Amino acid sequence: MEIKYEHDSSYEVKNAEGKWLQWDFIIRTDTGFIFIEYDGRQHVEPVRFGGVSQDKAEAAFQKCKAYDKRKDDYCTQNN
Repeated sequence: MEIKYEHDSSYEVKNAEGKWLQWDFIIRTDTGFIFIEYDGRQHVEPVRFGGVSQDKAEAAFQKCKAYDKRKDDYCTQNN
């Protein structure tokens, strides 16, 4: 479809520590932006990638949920 997009790019949203959060895809249009996020399994439950401990998987999941909320809130506030 030849849609131009940016992959794993930051835009206007930072985490609590002030670091930029990345969007999976950003499409720039004449009237603004379209932000696309693909929520894999780690966005809905703790996942032990690479055999990390359950505690680390839970901590990563909580951080992921917080980051997702920041991005969701940004999109809601900016239509």
